[in-house]
Amino acid sequence: MHAVLWDNGTPMSLGNFDGGVAWNTPTAINNRSQIVGFANLAGTQNGAFNPVAFLWSKQHHIQKIPPVGEDANSLAWGINEHEQVVGDSCVDNTLSNCRAFLWQNGLVTDLNTLIQSDSSLQLFLANDINDYGEIVGFAVDANTGAIVAFLAVPVLNGASAAGRFSDQADSNSRNFTVPESVRQQLLRRLGVVIPGR
Repeated sequence: MHAVLWDNGTPMSLGNFDGGVAWNTPTAINNRSQIVGFANLAGTQNGAFNPVAFLWSKQHHIQKIPPVGEDANSLAWGINEHEQVVGDSCVDNTLSNCRAFLWQNGLVTDLNTLIQSDSSLQLFLANDINDYGEIVGFAVDANTGAIVAFLAVPVLNGASAAGRFSDQADSNSRNFTVPESVRQQLLRRLGVVIPGR
């Protein structure tokens, strides 16, 4: 499978990760023609689902956006005009233990480290980001177990940060189990079949 940009009537290949032959999946584009998505790493056998997020531009081509910490997989879902990228980072390809991330200035950060420390929310998927740096996605309320939508708004000293999250992240990274119903819904949306499940 090939990821392409349709540009003035001509499809242009976005490439892949050194021969990764499957899951080359663009998910969003900004007005600067920068594209994000996810793709398999080279050497993944039989087209199995083994994604890592990417950022593509005409100047730099396809670049990996690494998962958070020791996680193995990541998926990018949104990008704004400031080249801020959001998505989810997961322990493995079953998407069972995930956390929302923000990638900016070449650094990937668990979004859970940027929210109020007393929040009951566990942010597991960041779906999009606008040019003000406002992020929407899904979370689980640890107090009730309810799956909720979230809106994260960047602030700096109590005022709007005009589209920039602080580079000073709390070290309280949160990784947790995504509810099975949500995990199954996401896998179905992606068309992924996990062997033995």
